[in-house]
Amino acid sequence: MADLGVILGALISGVVHARRIADEESAAVAEHYKDNPLLSGMSIPRVRLPEVSINIPMLIEAQDEGEADQIADAETIKKAVGEELKNSLSREGVKMTAEELQRFDTAFAQQLKKVAVPSVYRSPREAIIRAAEDAYSETIKDRIVKESTLAAASRIVSNIRFSASGSALQKVGRAPRIGASVLTAEVKDKSSNENVSRLTLTLREEGMEWSVGQNDDGTMTRKLTPE
Repeated sequence: MADLGVILGALISGVVHARRIADEESAAVAEHYKDNPLLSGMSIPRVRLPEVSINIPMLIEAQDEGEADQIADAETIKKAVGEELKNSLSREGVKMTAEELQRFDTAFAQQLKKVAVPSVYRSPREAIIRAAEDAYSETIKDRIVKESTLAAASRIVSNIRFSASGSALQKVGRAPRIGASVLTAEVKDKSSNENVSRLTLTLREEGMEWSVGQNDDGTMTRKLTPE
């Protein structure tokens, strides 16, 4: 028995590697054409897979309903983010009063109360990061921007985000899973017309290619873009 997600991932990965192997063979043929006077003027053959349809009989053998993330205690999150904020301000040489830091702490506590209860389909981590950012924007952002450079202000808020993310969860949950079997022998031995299912999958190819650009400082940036 395997996880259905693993089965789907293996099928998709197999199609991707099939495209890679075909392109490698096309490249080898291109070298051969280049060195042959009679073939050098001809187009290089290249096989593409615009669409692949797969139909597989399978058995659904188990279900795991999953488990939601467990949010850490609000005081734990506030303490971690508050300590990181103080350390970041110290490193950047920005001075904030105790009253200003307390306003941030109070605003952050209010924002944390708005975080929705997590479920197996919804993690609270991003909501907690945004709560920290909102509290920062409401209380001390303008002061920090005035007291420091834009680069320093960016580092401070980035550190706040990182701390909020790291302290948000007490326990990471599990996504729902389905256990299935697609092995021919198992399907034959255990299945009947009543319990066999069929997995029908249609994959459409969307090719990517590297594009290269030059930055103002002379360095090169490589990006994957659609063909």
